[in-house]
Amino acid sequence: MDYLYKLKEYSQKMSFKESAHLKLDLLINGIRPDISLKDVPEELYKEYRANLFYNHRENITVYIPGEVILPHYLATDFRINSNSPYCLHYKEGEFLIYKNDEEVTKVIITPRPEFYGKKTSSGKRMSEVANILGLDLLAYVLFRECDFWKDGKQCHFCNIGYVNRNFPKPDPTPKEMAETFKEAIKDKRVKIEHVCFTTGTKRNGDLEAKKLIEVLEKINEYIPEDWKKIYGAALLSPLENTEYIERLADLRLECLGLAREIGNEERFKKLCPGKSQLEKRFYESLKKGIEVFGRGHVGVAFVSSLEPLEETIKKCEEYASMGAVPSVSVFHPGKGSKLANKSAWDKDYHLELYKSLGELYHKYDLAKNKFERPLICERCFKSSLSNEAYLGAFE
Repeated sequence: MDYLYKLKEYSQKMSFKESAHLKLDLLINGIRPDISLKDVPEELYKEYRANLFYNHRENITVYIPGEVILPHYLATDFRINSNSPYCLHYKEGEFLIYKNDEEVTKVIITPRPEFYGKKTSSGKRMSEVANILGLDLLAYVLFRECDFWKDGKQCHFCNIGYVNRNFPKPDPTPKEMAETFKEAIKDKRVKIEHVCFTTGTKRNGDLEAKKLIEVLEKINEYIPEDWKKIYGAALLSPLENTEYIERLADLRLECLGLAREIGNEERFKKLCPGKSQLEKRFYESLKKGIEVFGRGHVGVAFVSSLEPLEETIKKCEEYASMGAVPSVSVFHPGKGSKLANKSAWDKDYHLELYKSLGELYHKYDLAKNKFERPLICERCFKSSLSNEAYLGAFE
């Protein structure tokens, strides 16, 4: 794939650490899309799609990519900020990041996959069933809703309810998801290395697990011969019946994920009034997941900039000592959320955060997946620098 050769060339002009620090800057400050992006041929890049979250607090006024790929193959979320010093340009067939009108680096955009132009047997566009994230992750959303939005107890940083109102889409069926996987896995423009299943949020995670089991049963029919597992992860709500976890492992799912979001108990209750009610089931699901999937194969998700750093690190180490992999995504202000006007904290906070996470991954030996990374890989994990931290970017 020619675009990967371009990225290899760009990587010779910027070190891995420089690229990781640039990614952090872009996640904190966002990017301005230059008007030149309107001239990009449609097939040249994969457009942004709001399937679960809307990662911006501003309206999209030009055709933008879902993410940019920095030198050393670092996938980076594209977060619009018209006041950002960083700007993405398209010039003479190449994409460039500028800071205050000075070129920083050339980047690539994942090309639009061929399967985006295909339809399922039900007539649904496959781009409405699954998306490519970063370079090589096929991402599904099983349920595009959160039960806690219905009674006003949603997490304050979440905008799923806004997305449902403004970008309404029916949930994909297991059959549609399997048909899309069959086409995506043989796509000539992108090479799928992982699969991720996000399930929305149900009060009873068993409902998510049941649908996921049905999906995995169908997808297993099309798994490539060289895949020993369905590489990637599924993010589930806490389960009432943790025996479903054994069935997920039987169906060759590589990793399981749960969302804690915030370390401090009082902040958790205040900012996640619904999700915090499931704490007992969360711990039961976490312990069962580690027992069944093994150390380094169960992730716990956090969001940055919501509490003092030491509170996040304390809770991350608690889970790491159990064998779970904590990950922290850089906070983004999502339009329609209660924290839409908040910004991510400064770079020094995040540098210390990811330095500490990198140390935890090594201390507890948590890089256990197919690519020997803590969390999927840096080529697709676009809103966090957990893998970059493990690889020494913030030492």
